[in-house]
Amino acid sequence: MSWSLSEPEKWDSKRIQGVSEVTDWDDTVQAFEGRFVPLASWYDFETHGVRELEDLKQLFYFAHVTGRRSFSDGAAENETAKILKREAVAARGRWES
Repeated sequence: MSWSLSEPEKWDSKRIQGVSEVTDWDDTVQAFEGRFVPLASWYDFETHGVRELEDLKQLFYFAHVTGRRSFSDGAAENETAKILKREAVAARGRWES
């Protein structure tokens, strides 16, 4: 299967996640040396009236109602983004491997 950027018709009307790395909460918390305390429900997320935290709470709600499938009908997938980003960088002559 060719993933060439010279074949844009292959990607026409297809969802491509722009995320090159998808991790779970445990890996993310460990990477930032933090802690994670799960809530029983997205509704329990306390915003203290801060609008930005209200936005974040709505993001948790969205994750809840979509079954954490934020990007498409399927589970999160990052290989396509990695391949296309690698090809884009190579096409610009900046890939070093």
